[in-house]
Amino acid sequence: MVGKFHERYGDSSTFNKKDNPLKSLLFSDAGEVFVWGYGILGKGPVVDQSAEPTAIPLILFGCNEFNPEGKVKSIHAGLGQFAAVTKNGDLYVWGRNRFGSLGLGHLNNQFFPIKVRTFYIYVEKQTFFNTL
Repeated sequence: MVGKFHERYGDSSTFNKKDNPLKSLLFSDAGEVFVWGYGILGKGPVVDQSAEPTAIPLILFGCNEFNPEGKVKSIHAGLGQFAAVTKNGDLYVWGRNRFGSLGLGHLNNQFFPIKVRTFYIYVEKQTFFNTL
């Protein structure tokens, strides 16, 4: 890991799977997200712990040769959930989806970052007249 790092959540100095299931998250000025700790880290259902920071592939945030702005510009974390916003404004979430806390429309845990779909509803202003 080289470069400047930004927001950081968690504390890896107390990593202990049995006694302290913590997760940590940070991102670099290159738009990469690094995770470590124990639990749903965003690297699939098999990877549930990492003692060292490891990058989540940028392609999982929509970054590719056709969409270079898919790099992460901010990160956020809850007790068991993570969120990342890309440079083009897309919101990606992953983690424990208890009570639908990820806002995905279901209750399944999310093991990889997934783009949250946004729905825009246009409501036209109505004027009602009450005539007697």
